[in-house]
Amino acid sequence: MAGSPGVVAHSQHDDGPSHSKPLAPLQLLRLTSLSLAYGFMLADQGILLAPLEAEQLFPHKASLGLGMMAVSCGLAQLVGPAAGRWSDQHQSVWGRRRPGILLSMTLVMLSTAALWLLSVNRLPVLFLIFFLVQQCAWNVLLSIQAGLVPDLVPQKQQGAAGGASAANVLCGALLALLTVRISSKLDYHLHYLFTAGLGFFFSCIVCLAANEQSSISAMTQTHNKPGLCRQVKECYTLDLRRHREFSILLLSKALYCASVMVKGFLLFFIQDTFLLNDASVEQTLVANSAIAGETAAAISAIFATLMLGVQARDQAPNLKSKPYEVEEAGKCPSSCVRNSPECDPVLPSGIVPARRAGLCGAFWMGLFWFGPLLVGLCVQREREDKAVAAKEWSPYMIVGTAVWGIGQGVYLAGDQALNYMLLPDPAQAARLLGLTSVCACVGAVFGGAAFGMLLYSFGTHDPTASSWRPGYSFGGYAAMFLLAVCLSWCCGFALRSIQPKPSYPSASTMQPPC
Repeated sequence: MAGSPGVVAHSQHDDGPSHSKPLAPLQLLRLTSLSLAYGFMLADQGILLAPLEAEQLFPHKASLGLGMMAVSCGLAQLVGPAAGRWSDQHQSVWGRRRPGILLSMTLVMLSTAALWLLSVNRLPVLFLIFFLVQQCAWNVLLSIQAGLVPDLVPQKQQGAAGGASAANVLCGALLALLTVRISSKLDYHLHYLFTAGLGFFFSCIVCLAANEQSSISAMTQTHNKPGLCRQVKECYTLDLRRHREFSILLLSKALYCASVMVKGFLLFFIQDTFLLNDASVEQTLVANSAIAGETAAAISAIFATLMLGVQARDQAPNLKSKPYEVEEAGKCPSSCVRNSPECDPVLPSGIVPARRAGLCGAFWMGLFWFGPLLVGLCVQREREDKAVAAKEWSPYMIVGTAVWGIGQGVYLAGDQALNYMLLPDPAQAARLLGLTSVCACVGAVFGGAAFGMLLYSFGTHDPTASSWRPGYSFGGYAAMFLLAVCLSWCCGFALRSIQPKPSYPSASTMQPPC
């Protein structure tokens, strides 16, 4: 992997935070609490604000306007590595991360206020421009905040910190769904105030919780600063062969993001399958299903996070103070005493349970993507009696979504934990973690395009469908959910192939060589 020749990190990163004092659980939640505001923003704008703004600003081309906003969300993910690299190299008496968090949060608040103003005055072109700016600012904010965990959290607690981050995102999404239901009679523009307020509040919480030291003494500038093109290239560079495990993790994240894009077609599925012919009832069923899924995901993520923290704590005594990693797994250093128990290799603390959590969650999600197919088949038999379909099978749809959400919560807890455990270089934490947003962008674009094409190709269109109903046949939705099954299981197989190299004690901690 290419380094960062413009800045040289000193020895404070050599040992990392693995020898620092363990943090209290409340401190971990405070350091990762900004993810709650991010989860709220994603759900609130994705479910309510973006569709409503598309209808208001593009009255005759609402689908086109919503599509442009979706593209903006994907493109905004690409700024993560560049923002992370800037944060990794930033010199300030306040530390590497906090100045960037405050600056990007200020941009979030200003751009969100601009969206409110532009929406009221019906200026669609400027609205789309500032929407892209707002999404970029949010992704810069999250990329910089992610670097705080490798900087400040001890190694044995980083798995729990990753799980806490996932749980915060899911809790934020659940809070947004509940807010939408509670404030349905208020002016929808007030949701911009909710989003900006939560972001500001949790940015302050994170900055107060982050006990960063000055980064000026820890870094020195070099004279061979590369050109602009090379700097941009280095932001997105990763040696795939040298950092195989982290590369596989990025692949699994892209597959997961592709699979969950099928949720964007859930309203279409309910409209064409249940045939309720009542837009409000259909939207209520979608909202109840989403709330059930996010609730189950948040609870399971919290539980998985607690389990990861317990297992990492139990494995901590087996860690050597300064492990020596060899290039070939199973090869013992020459300084080992033959048949000595101190020479036994150990995997880094927490990686195995985190990988197991992600693996189980991915296969669980793949298994329960069959749920909508089974419900749809059962509803097809009762199409003559729409009231029976609504009354008998709607609860199964809600319960099935909640059961699927358990797998999502467990997967995200394990995935976020692996983000920190497999991080190749803590000195470039924000840049490397920013690469995950690029994978999310690629996965979302691929998944959205693939599901849309399958629905169009295999779902025979019904020209007599109601004005609010898409009118696609069940075959198109079956093809979509089967692809979601395959993508989820491919994600699980990718996680299963992660085999971290064992570590050995350093020669200084061993007995005299044989």
